[in-house]
Amino acid sequence: MNEEIKLNDCQLCGAEAEFKISDDDFLWIVCTGCQANMSCRLPSEELSMSVLARFWNSPISEEEKGRAA
Repeated sequence: MNEEIKLNDCQLCGAEAEFKISDDDFLWIVCTGCQANMSCRLPSEELSMSVLARFWNSPISEEEKGRAA
């Protein structure tokens, strides 16, 4: 990968998040605290990481936070 992709801390609990890759080629972002997560499967790992990080780093609404609790 050409550049480091920064992940914001979890918007639900404030813990750090990290990338994980499953055995079946799914890319995950997982919160190291509350285990909130999201995943995707796109053609290239670099593109997948960039797209997934953009969604993870996007602000969530108070309503979405309430649903996750």
